[in-house]
Amino acid sequence: MRRYFLAAVAVIVAVVIYVTPVFSGSNGIHWLYSYDQALQMSKSTGKTLMIYFYTDWQEWCKKMDEETFANPDVVEMSEKFVCLRVNSEKEQALAGKYHAKASLTIIFIQTSGIETNRVISFSPAGNFLKEMQKAVR
Repeated sequence: MRRYFLAAVAVIVAVVIYVTPVFSGSNGIHWLYSYDQALQMSKSTGKTLMIYFYTDWQEWCKKMDEETFANPDVVEMSEKFVCLRVNSEKEQALAGKYHAKASLTIIFIQTSGIETNRVISFSPAGNFLKEMQKAVR
């Protein structure tokens, strides 16, 4: 009996460890970290893909995380998107594919693959919400 209990606990822990990196983010936005998974989810749900290219060291990226992406209205609006978070230094090929040359670049892409708009610097929540609204029309 104890063996089954320990096996069940191990399975639960494994699931939590597997799922947490996929949907993590202390700011409330459900970020994906796999481009293939995000692209597939965008196509299957019909939601626009929002790709956030960032770097760990850039102060404006940190400010975007702490202020804009923590804003409750932005978090709520993000549910209309498939949100992908990409470290542009670690995923240089993907950043190159989307011409994300700035260390903080956010690109909105329709399910058809057409880019609707992009943000290339820090954007306060109110301004960023306008960009998000443009992308879901």
